[in-house]
Amino acid sequence: MGFTTYFILRNSNTNTTPLRRRPISPKAGFSIENEFYRITFSSDTNQISSILDKNTNKSLAVSQNYLWYQPQPEFDDPYNFRPVGPAKSITTKPTAQVFTSSLVSEVVQQYSPWLSHTIRLYKGQRVLQIEAEVGPIDVSDGIGKEIISRYSTGLNTNKTWWTDSNGDEMQERIFDYRPTWNLTIDEPIAINYCPVNLLTFIKDDNLDMQLTYSHLFFPFLALL
Repeated sequence: MGFTTYFILRNSNTNTTPLRRRPISPKAGFSIENEFYRITFSSDTNQISSILDKNTNKSLAVSQNYLWYQPQPEFDDPYNFRPVGPAKSITTKPTAQVFTSSLVSEVVQQYSPWLSHTIRLYKGQRVLQIEAEVGPIDVSDGIGKEIISRYSTGLNTNKTWWTDSNGDEMQERIFDYRPTWNLTIDEPIAINYCPVNLLTFIKDDNLDMQLTYSHLFFPFLALL
């Protein structure tokens, strides 16, 4: 057993500026950026519309939204995922506020009274951070809700994505397919969800997109 010691010192750098709200026009798109990425948001949806890699000058068309599945009543528990019908959108246009400082730029979005998230770009980091806050989920209508985050891109994935295996090697996944047996599709939604401990990614011949998680997730490739 060991220990780690941390020291907290007052920052003497007077060049830093505090986080301040930046006005945005309701009729125009907006963006945040650092040295590596520019994240553009749509004026129609207030959601991400593209990510530009400044080093390669390549842009990826991508959108992200939160939706929910209605579970089958007899399987409405934490250990079964057997939804009824397609996912339903929580909102088509969340509210958005933009904040900037000398160290970070962030967009705070509210999808419902019980779901919000913050998108951050830190100075000097090649990472886009998305932190979601979910709950307590509204079930006043008597319906349970399985919440998902959906990323849609223009990548030609050939029905294939990759997930890590226990934080170790990467496992190839193919939509509606299993390499070692003939698959009978009796649960067309749940059958393509799989657990991820650390990361998942998709790619084509030109670009790739990687998602790294802070806790266990179940990513799913949907052909829309």
